[in-house]
Amino acid sequence: MKMHHVVLAAALFGAAAAAPAMAQSVVAPVTVDPAITRLQERVDDLERQLRQATGENERLQRERDVARADAERYEKMVNDLLAQQAAAAAAPPPEAAPAPKPAPKPAPKPAPAKSAEAPAAAPATTAASVPSAPTPTADPAAPAADPAAAYRAIRMQLMRGDTAGAEAGLRQWIAQFPNDAQAPEAKFWLGQTLLGRAANDEAAKVFVELLRSHPKAAIAPEAMGRLGVALTRMGQKAQGCAAFADVARRFPNAAPAVKARADEEAREAACPAG
Repeated sequence: MKMHHVVLAAALFGAAAAAPAMAQSVVAPVTVDPAITRLQERVDDLERQLRQATGENERLQRERDVARADAERYEKMVNDLLAQQAAAAAAPPPEAAPAPKPAPKPAPKPAPAKSAEAPAAAPATTAASVPSAPTPTADPAAPAADPAAAYRAIRMQLMRGDTAGAEAGLRQWIAQFPNDAQAPEAKFWLGQTLLGRAANDEAAKVFVELLRSHPKAAIAPEAMGRLGVALTRMGQKAQGCAAFADVARRFPNAAPAVKARADEEAREAACPAG
C-alpha cells in the first residue's frame, strides 16, 4: 500500500514538472518575415492613396459638371436674347396714320426769261460709311504660322491701340489654333475688343464659349466678370448681376483683384447685395 502511494506521488510530481515546458511550447511567439510586414504596409499605403485619388477625381468631375451646366445656362440665355433681338428687328414697323393732304398751291406766275441757261445743280454729298466690324487683312487660307509668334504679334497690336487689326487677327488665330494652350486668353481678348466697340451681344457669345470650352482656365474668372458687363449693357440686369456673383461662387480661388473688380461692376450696375 505504501509502495502504491509512492508510485502515484512520483507520477504526479513528473506531470507537474512537465506542465511548464508544455505551456512554454504552446505560447511561444511566432516570428513574421519582415519582408512580408513591409509588403503589407505598402499595400495599405497604396489602398489609401487610391481612395484619396478616387475622391479627388469625383470632386473634380462634380466641379466640371457644375461649370458645364452654368455655361450651358448662360449660352441658352444669350441665344434666347439674340433670337428676341433678331425677331424684333425683322418685325415690320407699326403703320403710321396717313398724313393730311397738303392744300393746293396757287400756280406760280411766269417769270421773265432773262437767260436761256439754267443754273447748275449743286453736287450731292454723301456721308462716309463706317464699317461696324474690321475687315481681316490676312488671308484665312494662308499657311498656319507659329502660333506663339503669331499671338505675340497680335498682342503687340493691342498694346499699340490697333484694336481693329487685333480683333481681325484674334479671329483668324482662334480659327487656326483652337486647341492651343493660349486659346482661352485669345478668346478673352477678342471679347474685350468686342466690348470696346459696344458689340455686346457678340462679346457675350465669345465669353460664354470660353467658359464652356475652358471652364478651368486661369482666365475663366475674369471672363465671367466680363460676361456680366456684356449682359448688363444688353439690358439684362438680372442675368448680368448673376454673372458678377458667379465670379466668387464658381471661382473661390480667383485672384482678389478679379473678385474686387466684379464686385465694383456689380455696384455700378446697382445689383442687389448678397
